Amino acid sequence: MSKKKKSDEFDLEEFLKKQERAAIKAIVSAASSAIKSKGTSLKSSLEKDAKALKTYTSTYKKNIADGLEGQAAQAASDFLTQLPKPTLENPIS
Repeated sequence: MSKKKKSDEFDLEEFLKKQERAAIKAIVSAASSAIKSKGTSLKSSLEKDAKALKTYTSTYKKNIADGLEGQAAQAASDFLTQLPKPTLENPIS
């Protein structure tokens, strides 16, 4: 094989490697963007759900008031009122 042919094959091989690296970077970039987008939408969904859970625990005491009396009703009311808003962690952040 001549030196020219070897050089041409080497150049072609290097070109194909560069092309493959560029394609891989584009795929990784697209996947990264998709993941970030899902993370953003999940964050807002988790915040909404945490707020809904806090609202539910705050109003639940009214719903069980008829079933409990005296100190049990007061203890349940105090406990449910003091529950903090849950912190729902975003696994994608």
